[in-house]
Amino acid sequence: MGPHLGEHSPGSSQSEGVASRSWLLACCHDRIAGVTGTYATVITVVALLLAGWALICAALNRRPTLLLFAAGVLLETMLLVFAVGGVLQMAGTDRDFARAEFVGYLLGALAIPPLAFYWARGERSRSGMVVIALALLITPVMVLRVQQVWAGSVG
Repeated sequence: MGPHLGEHSPGSSQSEGVASRSWLLACCHDRIAGVTGTYATVITVVALLLAGWALICAALNRRPTLLLFAAGVLLETMLLVFAVGGVLQMAGTDRDFARAEFVGYLLGALAIPPLAFYWARGERSRSGMVVIALALLITPVMVLRVQQVWAGSVG
């Protein structure tokens, strides 16, 4: 059986060990980036579906329900995982991009839905549902901006 990761067999060079670890880090980074891209798409779809639900409820003059609130908590949990993943990706790279802007958009994406639900809790009418719908429509835009900042300058 060959040497384990980080171990060197007699006659192997130090650069082989570094190369194998670099490959492992690159592999993990690519996998994380792939999950984040797909995960961002799932967040966008969920937010748009919930926004549609909120708009229909607003059109029917319905109050925010506990079920919509629970769906909002699910979205917020997804956004929290997205933010943690984004910060971990940022910490693990030496790429040059706007880190403060990246973190700002991550935090904004996290803050908007709970603030809207809090507002709607006090405004239990059609207006509260419209506030929730707008926040849920803004969420995919924030996720897109996170991805654009991560990709670097455009244009």
